[in-house]
Formats: sequence, C-alpha cells, structure tokens
Amino acid sequence: MKKMEANNFFNQKNIQQFNPAYLCIVVLTFFFTVCCSAQLQQSRFDSLIKQYQQLNWNGVLLIGNKDKITYSATLGFSNRETRAPMQLNTAFKTESVGKMFTAIRILQLIKAGKLSLSSSVAKLLPDWKIPNADKMTIQHLLTHTSGLSSQWEHPAYEFGKIYTRNDIKKFIEEAPVIFTTPGERSYYSNSGYVLLEEIITNTDNMSFEESIKKNVFYVAGMQQTRSLNDSVLPSNAARPYYQITEKLFSPDITKYGDGKASGAGGWISTAEDLFLFAQAYLNEKLLPRKWMEIQLTNNHTIDSNSPYRRLGMAVLKDKPEKTFIAGHNGGGKGFTIDVYFDYYKGDIVVWCSNQYGAAYELTGRAFAILNNKKYNKPIHADRIRLADWLLKQPTNNIPVITDSVLSQLNIKAANEFLFFSVFDNLTEVHEYRAAKAAISTGRERFPSSAYMWIKSGENALNLNEGVEAKRYFEKAFLLAEENKDSALITVIKQKIASCPK
Repeated sequence: MKKMEANNFFNQKNIQQFNPAYLCIVVLTFFFTVCCSAQLQQSRFDSLIKQYQQLNWNGVLLIGNKDKITYSATLGFSNRETRAPMQLNTAFKTESVGKMFTAIRILQLIKAGKLSLSSSVAKLLPDWKIPNADKMTIQHLLTHTSGLSSQWEHPAYEFGKIYTRNDIKKFIEEAPVIFTTPGERSYYSNSGYVLLEEIITNTDNMSFEESIKKNVFYVAGMQQTRSLNDSVLPSNAARPYYQITEKLFSPDITKYGDGKASGAGGWISTAEDLFLFAQAYLNEKLLPRKWMEIQLTNNHTIDSNSPYRRLGMAVLKDKPEKTFIAGHNGGGKGFTIDVYFDYYKGDIVVWCSNQYGAAYELTGRAFAILNNKKYNKPIHADRIRLADWLLKQPTNNIPVITDSVLSQLNIKAANEFLFFSVFDNLTEVHEYRAAKAAISTGRERFPSSAYMWIKSGENALNLNEGVEAKRYFEKAFLLAEENKDSALITVIKQKIASCPK
C-alpha cells in the first residue's frame, strides 16, 4: 500500500502540498503552445495562398477535419471577364469526383446483400454487348481493371453533343478494348463507371440521380449538389478556363450535352458540399469502418501499380508513417477538383478551381502544412512556361525548342504530354505559329507517335497548308496500321478526306 501511495502523485499528502499556481502554469503553457501552433499553421496557409495568387490561380480552398472547417480561402475570379470574385458557395462542375459517389452506393448495395464484388457484368447487364463481360466483375469496374476504355474514345463521339442512353450504350459497346483479360492491368475507364450507373439503376429500381441523392447527398447534407438541367452552367457556377501562359486565359465554351451527371461523374457542386461529403465519409455516415477499409484496400488486396486501384477511391499518399491520404480528383472542361482526406488523422482538403490542371500540387502542399512538413515553392507548370517562351519569340519564323531552351526554362520532363498540352492550349487561342513549334518538336522527339503526326496535320490545316496536312495524316495512317489500331485508322481516314484537294 505504501509503495502505491508513493507512486501516486495525487495521494492525499501531495494534494495538500500541491501548489495550484503550478497547475495554472502547466495549463496556460499547454494552451499557449496549442494557440501558437494553430497560428503558425494559419500563417503557413496564408503564405501558400499568396504564392498561388501570384501564379494567377482561381479557386476555393477548404481545410479542416471530420468535425469542422479550420481554414478557408478564395482565390481569383469566378469570371475573369467580369472580374467577379470567387465565393465560398461558388458552384463547379466536379467531373470524376462523382466516381466516389457511385462507388459508395455500389458498396452500400453489396453490404445489403443485393450485389457482390464478384458479380459478373454479363449477369447484371445481359442486354449490353460488352466484350469479355462474362469475365468482368463489379470489382474490375470499380478498380479500372476491366479493360474498357471511355465512351469518347469511340471515333464517332463528339464532345458537347447531346446523346441518348442508347447512343452512349453503343459507344461503350463499340469503343476499343484496351486489354482482353479483366484484372490483367489498369486503364482508367469512364465507361466502367457508366456500367456501374446502370447496375445501380436496375438494382434500386429508380433513376441513378435519385438513388445517389437519397443514399449519398441527403445523408451527407449536400443540398447544393445536383445535375445540370441543360447544357448551360447555372448562374452561380464559375466560368471555366484553361491557363495558356502566365497571364493569358482561355474560357472553355463547351456545351455540356444534356447536363446529366453519370456514374463517371459530372455533378455540379460547391467546395462546402464536398467538404460535407468528406466529413460524412470519415464519420461513417455513408459506410461503416469495416466497409471503408474494404474500399480503401481493394478488399484487402492492395495493388500499388495505380493510384486508382482501390474501390472507387484514389490514393494521393500512402506512407508507412500512418499517413493514408485518399479521395478523388476531377478534371476536364476547364475545371479541376480535389477532395482528399487522411484516413488515420481525419484531416480534409477540398480544392475547387475553374482552371483546368490546377490540382494535386496545391492539395499536396496543404497536406504538407497539416503534417508540419516543408514543401517546394510553387511555380508555373512546364506547359505554361514553355507557351510563355514561344509567344515571346519573334513572329517572322517558327521558333526551335532545343535542349538548351528546355534547360533554360528548367523543364526536365520533356515528354509527349508536355508537347501535346502546349499545342492544344496554343491552338485554343489561335496561336498556330507557336503551336507548330511545339508539335514539330514533339514529332521530332517522338516520331513513332501517330498522335504527334495527327496534331501536326490539324495545325497545318489551321495554317492553310493543305499539302503538308495530308502528308502528316498519311504518316499517322501508316503508324496506326503498324499498331493495328483500327479505331485510329478510321479517324485518320476522315482527316485525310477533309484535306483540300
């Protein structure tokens, strides 16, 4: 007994001798430390925002945890032409973020015993003529390992055009298959999530939109999330843009088809609603912890060769030090959205931008601050620095992009995507001379890429160089034949036919 009392600080003797002033000092020191830490973190976030403001980024950033928002900021403009400032309740087209909603409803149905991860597509969608459907399962669709591509990879698909359900069905059935054995490897497939949409509709016996509203949005309290009613963005939505150079932006004037969200995404939402979704997920309102683990570990069969090989979630960071940052991104048609959370710590970062390509790095830096880590100062993307350089060159000839130029611009990853993106962005603002320099360099560095030759032909037509355009298309045709790419061959034949005689 005496030994126990000697080791018990709060025995009667010590209580009598304890100085209350000491306890006060301890408590005050604790709260002072917490407050200083919070202020330092706030200061680091403010500094991060200023750095991205200097890069002319637009967007809404929300940071917090499963209990509350601890930091919020708005950057730039929701409409650059009218100079309308970004607001916390500005709406954005969220694109592939919606895949999380689809996946969660599928897992809810599996939990209820109405579906199984091993259920075959052939059994669930017998009226769809999907290649290898008998070997393709729900798990393959969720993890982008089905071998399917995306409906817009069909040669006849036109962005912005209104299509019926039967049209989309036909595109998916006829679009090229990337590989024939489901589960063999990964290929990001929007078509797979359209099939999941059909499975949800059939299983719930209600429209896909109503099912997701009832089982995801209402549960999470997401009152500002919806499909578009038509092909025009609502008045509270940000106008979408592509950043061409440091100061040059091009608005995306795409019409959004019939405006309906699909299993692959496309919902209209706000940063505030997306934060509510992340909170609802972490607080187990959408799935119990057991099923969250099944989702984030791909049913305890993690395959690390793709960040998307979870069940409808993507992994931003997976490290041994108990950091597991998951969620999903969405990008396209002038928008970029990130919704990510730390599964262990409960931290949440939501970033919504009306500027395509403005993701990942800001979100990653926000998590670095949350984890008291350092980060590299943000700079303009390679494609923006290269486009800036091209447009500053004399207009009397086509500039040459040498290794020396790339080194001068500190561009280390001179891959195909760099030249494609610079070409597409410059074409968007009708800078065809500079676009020619970008795609010519790409063609010289990657001569076996049929797409480089196709882009070269497209730009030649823009410059009224019909003979050159046909020559480029014919070279692309030979490469497509070598690769036995029948879908691409069909596209190139159409382009050759479009050349002036």
